[in-house]
Amino acid sequence: MDTDVLARGTKRSPVGTHQAGMRPPDRHGREKAAGFTLIELLVVIAIIGILASVAIPQFGGYRRKGFDADAQANVRNMALAQEGYYLENNTYADDPDDLTAFGYTQSANITPAVTEADDATFVVTATVTEGCADDTGVATYDQATGQVTLVKCTP
Repeated sequence: MDTDVLARGTKRSPVGTHQAGMRPPDRHGREKAAGFTLIELLVVIAIIGILASVAIPQFGGYRRKGFDADAQANVRNMALAQEGYYLENNTYADDPDDLTAFGYTQSANITPAVTEADDATFVVTATVTEGCADDTGVATYDQATGQVTLVKCTP
């Protein structure tokens, strides 16, 4: 019987060679340890740092644009609700709470206000309450001009 044959009938590998699934030995006959070198890990960390330094400022800009869009959508919704209110009452509402029955739903992080309202015209504003500096992130709709003006959100 061959001494290199194991009980299962497979042949034993000669010393110095490697089997499938194992790392080849180094020049001293020891198996190499699995894992990453310190240089490889430092390169990966550097790449992640570079990507983060580019992505984080971009994220802040997108966030502020979202705040601005939310304020503009709120004043447009208030303007539509004001027209519905006018049809039933022959005057414009001077309180944003009166507009909820006419379809206005206030967004989170927005403070609505009716700055001017009478029998003929109205002006409504929506102000972002968090994430923008004071007096920024304010959208205004003037019914007389039909225009939405925006003071863009700044950090």
